[in-house]
Amino acid sequence: MERYTLKNGINTIIQRNPNTPRTAIVIYAKINEDEKICGLYYLMTQLLYQGTTTKTAEQLADILDENAIDLTAEKKADYIRIKVQCLNEDINTALEIIEDIITNTTFESYQKEIIKIKGEFNADLDSAKIQAQDDYYDTIFENHTYGTGRKDIINNIDKITKDDLINIWNDIRYNSSKNIAVIGDIDANEVIKLLEEHLKVLKVGENSSVRKEAPELNQ
Repeated sequence: MERYTLKNGINTIIQRNPNTPRTAIVIYAKINEDEKICGLYYLMTQLLYQGTTTKTAEQLADILDENAIDLTAEKKADYIRIKVQCLNEDINTALEIIEDIITNTTFESYQKEIIKIKGEFNADLDSAKIQAQDDYYDTIFENHTYGTGRKDIINNIDKITKDDLINIWNDIRYNSSKNIAVIGDIDANEVIKLLEEHLKVLKVGENSSVRKEAPELNQ
C-alpha cells in the first residue's frame, strides 16, 4: 500500500492487487454541516446519476453499461462516498465520467427524483422491520441528523430547492476534507497522473465542521 498527496491536497492510498481484472476507485468527502432539510444529502447523491450539462441520464447509463462500469454515490452518516469499479484498461473512461459528474451535474430533475424517493420510502415503510429500524435510530439519536428516517425525509423533502442542492454540492466539492482509495492491478504512477488530470476540480477545505455532536447514550 502506497500513500500519496495529489496537487490539490487530497490524500490518496493505492493498493496494487496483481492479476485482478478490475479496479475500484473510491472518493470520500466529509460532510461539514448538518442538513438544513431532511433528505437534502440523500437527494443530492441520487441526482449525481441524473444527467450533466454534457450528457443526459440515458447517455450516462449507456456509457456505464457499454464499458461494464459500476458507479455508486451514497450518503453515509458523516461523509459522501463516490465509488467506481471498472476493468483495468477503462480507468481513464471511468475517471472521465466522474470528472463530468463532479463538474457538470445539473440537478435539473430534482422534482422527479423527489417523487421517486417518496414512492420508494412509502413502500419501504410497509415493512414492520424498516419502521422499527427508523424508530430505533430516531429514539437513540433524538434531534440529531443521525436519527433521520424515511418518514422524516418524506415529510420534508418537498421543501428542497435546486439552489439548496447546488449549495451543498459546492460545499462538498470545495470545502470538505477528502480521501481517495484505489485498489487493483494498476501502476501507481499512472493512476496518480490520471487522478491529477480528472479530479483537479476538487478542493480540500480546512475541515471546519460545524455539525451538532451526537448525544451520549446512557445505560
